[in-house]
Parts: sequence; structure tokens; C-alpha cells
Amino acid sequence: MSASEVMLTGGRFQDSQGNVLAGGYLTFLLSQDASVNDSQICAGVEITVPLDAFGDVVSSPGVFIWGNDSLSPTNTYYRVTGYAADGQTVFGPNCQQVVGTGTYDLGQWTPNTVISWFPSPQPVNLEVNGSPASSQTTQNLVSGSGTNVVDEGGGTIEIGLAPLSPSPAGSYTNANVTVNAEGQVTSASNGGSGIIIAPRNIWSTNFSLSLPDGGSFGPGGTNGQVWTTPFELSLGTSVGHISTQVYSTVAQNFSCGIYSLDGTILYLQATFAGNVNTWQTVSITPATLPPGMYRFAYGMGGATMTFAYGVNLDNSPDWFNFGPTPYVAACSNGLVGSAMPSTLGTFSPSSLVGWPSFLLQP
Repeated sequence: MSASEVMLTGGRFQDSQGNVLAGGYLTFLLSQDASVNDSQICAGVEITVPLDAFGDVVSSPGVFIWGNDSLSPTNTYYRVTGYAADGQTVFGPNCQQVVGTGTYDLGQWTPNTVISWFPSPQPVNLEVNGSPASSQTTQNLVSGSGTNVVDEGGGTIEIGLAPLSPSPAGSYTNANVTVNAEGQVTSASNGGSGIIIAPRNIWSTNFSLSLPDGGSFGPGGTNGQVWTTPFELSLGTSVGHISTQVYSTVAQNFSCGIYSLDGTILYLQATFAGNVNTWQTVSITPATLPPGMYRFAYGMGGATMTFAYGVNLDNSPDWFNFGPTPYVAACSNGLVGSAMPSTLGTFSPSSLVGWPSFLLQP
């Protein structure tokens, strides 16, 4: 037996002061696409239902709508909003259902309560970190410091790191780093007690803004070889950008990465164009590094490449050339094209005359 649309009646809508919504109207928006009698019901079309002088649905001509209990799949509902004659919102939007056959009196509604649901609705306990939320009817996800909440649609909520923004322009006295309005480093020098908040900038020592004479891949280095040194983060930080300066007369790549201390986990990596003789800032997939020991590693695609370097690693905040041995070491795993290897392999302790200058930024 074919299903039929239901005629809407009644309602007696009025405002909180008892004024009848004469000449007002309702809008119905189906919760999702559905089907009935081999026909497709499109949810995206809003239905307008006019009200008469008594706040009831107009009886002539009648207003007909599909009952939710006749639609497939089950558990559809209408998002209903009521308006006064002047367009002011006075009701809802509420989740409501129309059920039965023949006529349906909207006066039967309990606002924001569905009638037909399978299986029956079960209570939902809203909690925050294991404790009851302040509201058991509304759970509003909001972006906070360092996080970004985005409603992707279709019920998908994405929670990630907040969009990155350049460091504020000015001179960072503690760090001896100057940043312009575009977030670019314009000057830097060795030493300083550092920025002590996280996320924060972290830099190597002897931070240079001009490519020094010489500069090399390291003693006995070969193309594609990876070198590493341990370092410690006392506070932890978020990293979304890496800056450095490298140069080559031909198009070659310089790559770097941060690994777990044992070299088995690659947390983040960046690749720089070797034939650009200026400071480069690469935006990477943001990563949060908690306090602890790590390894910074780098490799180059050609022997003609040079880099701005700091000889020592013992003066800048967090960056220390100490920790579990080996300290500076060559890694058994090399570059994969221009990308850092997924693991560093085994370490061969060695000395290194120059170390790349770099700046890690949120």
C-alpha cells in the first residue's frame, strides 16, 4: 500500500507574552535525503508553512508534508523554525517529527522532541576528561590556544593544530633574533638565554645570515649521507617552520629532520632548494615535540653545496652537544632522493667541523 502525505493542521503558535503569531510562518527542513513510494525526497529544499490569524497552519489551501514514519531510512526528522509576520525568529530551530496518516495537529508537538525513533533514544552522558560536563544538553567544541576545531560537514569534526602565523615583528632580545612583519628572520647572533615559553623559536648557535666561505658536508662526507647530533628540549615546543641558508651552483637539495633519540622515529622533516642563495623558510606539517631528548639530522644531495653554520652547539637554549653517545655521528641510512630516511640506522661516531645554522619556529 502506497504512503500518502500528511496534512498539517493546528499549532496555535504564540510568543512568550501570549501574542498569537498571526500571519507568521514555519519552515521545515528534512534532516537527510529519503525515499518513499519509489520516489526520492530531497532534503535540501526548505518547505514554508504559512500560519493564519490564529497561529494555526492555514487550512485552505491545505499544507501537505511527508510523515517521518513513512520515509526510508528510519529516524528522519524535520528542523523546524517559526517566524513572526515580520520575519523575527520565535520558535526553534527544533528537531520535530510528523507521524501518522490523514492529518497531523502540530499542537501535539513537544518542542525539540522526536516521536518515532528506532531503537528508542538512550541517554547520553557528556563528559570532559572523565567528569560530567557543565551542560548535559549542549556540547560546544571551540578552538583554543594551539588548537583549531573545524566542522567539515556530514557530522565530521576535525580537531588539529591552530593555523600557523608568523612570529610578531620585532627584536627578540633573549634570543638575539630579529623578525620582520612577514615573519622572516632579518638578523641573529650567537648566545642568549632563549624564549622560555612554548611554542617558541629554537635556533642553533652562531646563527649566520650570510653564507660563510667554505662550509662543507662534513669530514669524509659523501652525497646523500646523513649526519646527526643529539639535543634536548627542556620545555617541548610546536614546530611548523624551519629556516636555514644553503647554496649550490647547481640544483641540489638540502634536507633535515628531527628524530627520536635512537633514530627509529621521524617526527618532522624539511627540504630546501640548494641553488637559492638566501635564507629559506619551509612550512612543514606541524608537529608537537614534548620535553625530552631528540636527534637533529641533515643530508645533502651534492658535494658542491655549502651552508651557513655554527661550529658549537653548546650556547643556545636547549641545543646541547651532549647526551647519550654517540654525539655527532654519521648514520648508516642515507637520503631517499631528497627526503630524509624513515629511520637513521646505526651511528658511526665522528667529529664535524661545521654544523648547519637553523631556526625552528611554531
